[in-house]
Amino acid sequence: MGREYGLVVDHGKGVNVWDSDGNRYLDFICGISVNSMGHAVPEVVQAAKTQLSKDAHVEFSDFYSEVPVNYAKEILHTMKMPSMQKMFFGNSGTEANECAMKLSRFHTKRQNFIAFLGAFHGRTYGSLSLNASKAVHKAHFGPFLPVIHVPYDYPYRSVFGDDDNSYERILEYIDGVLFKREMPASEIAGLVVEPIQGEGGVVVPRDGFLRGLQKICNEHGIMFVVDEIQTGIFRTGTYLYSQQVKIKPDIVTLAKALGGGLPLGACISSSKIFSWEKGAHGSTFGGNNVACAAGMAALKLMKKKKIGNKVLRDGKYIMKFLKDLQAEHKIIGDVRGKGLMIGMEFVKDAKKAPAPNLSEKVLHRCFESGLILTQAGKSTVRMLPPFTLTKEEIDAGLEIIRKSLKGLR
Repeated sequence: MGREYGLVVDHGKGVNVWDSDGNRYLDFICGISVNSMGHAVPEVVQAAKTQLSKDAHVEFSDFYSEVPVNYAKEILHTMKMPSMQKMFFGNSGTEANECAMKLSRFHTKRQNFIAFLGAFHGRTYGSLSLNASKAVHKAHFGPFLPVIHVPYDYPYRSVFGDDDNSYERILEYIDGVLFKREMPASEIAGLVVEPIQGEGGVVVPRDGFLRGLQKICNEHGIMFVVDEIQTGIFRTGTYLYSQQVKIKPDIVTLAKALGGGLPLGACISSSKIFSWEKGAHGSTFGGNNVACAAGMAALKLMKKKKIGNKVLRDGKYIMKFLKDLQAEHKIIGDVRGKGLMIGMEFVKDAKKAPAPNLSEKVLHRCFESGLILTQAGKSTVRMLPPFTLTKEEIDAGLEIIRKSLKGLR
């Protein structure tokens, strides 16, 4: 396991966790965006307890239960995408993406996929085939499913140099080179993309890139699969980041905060695309009653507190603070993010050479001072704090980050 430091968590409450020695930490990562409303949320705990006392599990692939059905309805209503009408529940993000890949193949009767350099979609074989963030994820595990990887729009590190329109050149490459020289579009089942790359370094592409990908998919009958596992469920301020950038996926995948802290994933699409035959796909634990009850309670709490507005407001506040730090410290090459999905990339020099030694030092210094963060990409410190942070807690965390930079070069 790629653990950052020796934290042994004993319990959590709100935005804090305590280790087995009784030390308290401010949590700015919340289980990689799983505990988005914080730890041990009373409403979520009570919903899970109540459901557990009724029935923990119904084999939802074979029988019916109102709990997952009602939660699915609430999710679709919150998404506000009329084309999205059906949902499959699994237990994790990688299962949601496996479902999306199978569905893409079934619907198009094609075999191949397009994914992106820097991508991370899970660790089971289909999802793993899509990955291209770290070679260690795939070393010695092949062969994989047929996936062609193309550059992702990374404004700070354009593969074409300092070119403001570099994303257009990526789109041109897919449509004008890849489809003509390597694989005809008629053999591509799906294009799978994170609207913001998480493990790749919290990379935020320009809006035109995502809309351009959708246009290519629509023109060639390719399933436009948008992995919102880390960006979704109000992490970026709206239920889906797709809503902000005005794209319309054919298939959306969700997980992380979906189960209110319990394992749950979902693959969502239209009735037309979800047309496979009885028994073509299933899951023993998918749509688990307790996970769905906890997820429903968390979602209702988010909506009651109008959490999307708070996420956008807090995100702007944190970004401004970090941008000010960037102006003071040359080792901070870039600060980027949307809502409360934020990354701070460290570099060695003006040539933007990644500095993983610096990002690791910041992580450890923050941990020693009582703040939990994690790393993404080559040298990016990633922040995915709980939505329930107060201004005082935000300021406390940011002050720890500021102090952690002292003397670094």
